[in-house]
Amino acid sequence: MKSTLVTVIGFIATTLAVAPRLALAQTPSQGEPKWELGFNLGFVKAGAPQQGTASLPPQGDQFVFSGGSGRFVPSWFFGDGAKIVTANNAFNSLTGGIASLDSVLTSPSARVGGGFFWGVSLTRWFTHRWAVVGRVDMISKPFDLNASTLSAASSSAGAFRNAFDQLLSLQSSQRFVEATSTVMESGARISASVDLQFSAGRIASFRPYLIAGVGMVGQASPSATLTMKGRYEFIRLGVPFNETDTLSVRYKSANSAAIRFGGGVTRNIGRHYGVRAGVLIQSEPNKFHISIDSSPTLVAGSPTGIAVVPGGTSSIRFSTVPGTVSSLSGTLTGFETFVGHGWKTNVSFDGGIFFRF
Repeated sequence: MKSTLVTVIGFIATTLAVAPRLALAQTPSQGEPKWELGFNLGFVKAGAPQQGTASLPPQGDQFVFSGGSGRFVPSWFFGDGAKIVTANNAFNSLTGGIASLDSVLTSPSARVGGGFFWGVSLTRWFTHRWAVVGRVDMISKPFDLNASTLSAASSSAGAFRNAFDQLLSLQSSQRFVEATSTVMESGARISASVDLQFSAGRIASFRPYLIAGVGMVGQASPSATLTMKGRYEFIRLGVPFNETDTLSVRYKSANSAAIRFGGGVTRNIGRHYGVRAGVLIQSEPNKFHISIDSSPTLVAGSPTGIAVVPGGTSSIRFSTVPGTVSSLSGTLTGFETFVGHGWKTNVSFDGGIFFRF
């Protein structure tokens, strides 16, 4: 957050210092207030960042044991892990498998920068037609996960419960399986801009205007996170097994410059205040990206032991024996599964009140 605020403050200070030169040859209207302080509320309809590069982690290392082999996986919710569980259930004539999150991880499964916003603006009039506007807005909901993303996460959690309940039925009648999907949408996006405004004259008591300028957008606090958590425990031949699969899907968008244009109308209520409404189209580089963290955990009980579910080409191993690792093992930190490129466009609608002095 600190680096974003420093960038925004520096941008505003630099641009406001230069902006008056745009109207160096102009003469302010006599007797009219030259400054306006505005307070704004509005809504941003965010464009989906369609373009990007997708990738998933490669297959894990293979392990070999007497009677078969398998592969290590960082999570069962996507990629090779989901394929192995599904293949094992099919091999053992069980129904159901893991509903993989691959499509969620490798596509623009959220919109960036949409939602309600509030902000303040400072306008300096140089003539009765031309003004420079400095503005800062805070978007309350920086990310909006697609409905299909939320549905896929819920389906994946349900499939995890069903698949592992069936899989572990081959090992024990004493078993417990749970899985959940949760979304944390915290933080905000901050937008700072400097625009050149042109007043087109008056229509009755209204004053239409056109506006164009440049800005900076960035995150003022952490991004949205989709967390998948699956846990299973069972007892086989007196040996307790307890493993938890945690996958965090993080949505972020880096700071970027933006270009913007739009228009609207103002209406003076009195000499020193008025109201305004407008629409703005803003285009910015697509800095959207998705990264994943995985952190499997194992609770070792007593006595220790090993359980194996045969699966043809890739068996699944559960282990509490020191030096013998379970199939679910290893971690991922910040692995990027989708990196956006190209441009995206947002459309905002807002209104507010301003005070003239």
